[in-house]
Amino acid sequence: MPKSLCHIDPIMLSQFIDGEVRPDEAERIRKHLSDCPDCRKAVNDNQLLSSCFKNYINLNTSRINPSAFETNVLAKIDQKNEIIRDKIKRLLFSKKILVPVTAMASVVFLLLYFSYRFTFLNSDGPIRRFPVQTSVATAPSAIIDSFSGETTAVMIMQTPNSHETILWYNEKV
Repeated sequence: MPKSLCHIDPIMLSQFIDGEVRPDEAERIRKHLSDCPDCRKAVNDNQLLSSCFKNYINLNTSRINPSAFETNVLAKIDQKNEIIRDKIKRLLFSKKILVPVTAMASVVFLLLYFSYRFTFLNSDGPIRRFPVQTSVATAPSAIIDSFSGETTAVMIMQTPNSHETILWYNEKV
């Protein structure tokens, strides 16, 4: 049989060594290897390199203790989380943040306290709300005084029998 002039593609040879070619391609490559010393040498070199690499990997992976490796990785994660927690604590409780936040909270508290005092309390204590009587007056009310301006109107009236004072206020929009 005459010597083949074309060599097999190195990728195809690698796939042949790894058993990743179809059976018909494998048969064609075996036939070519029987006739071609250059390709046969390339296959032998690849097989030697592959076995050396596998031996090196097996030797180094056999030295690994999986439980010790897992413990070491988890310890490094915990250490990293602790560093992050410490940075957050230092940032939040530093004088750069704590003093302004405390001052702002004090101001807000004082504003709320004094707005409550001035809104809901008068000088005599809490504002007393009297129930509104729904009875109809038997006689017309007397107008004591009234005021009308551009935006509001106020009228003060007094009922004749019970002498109740009624304050009527209207805001014009």
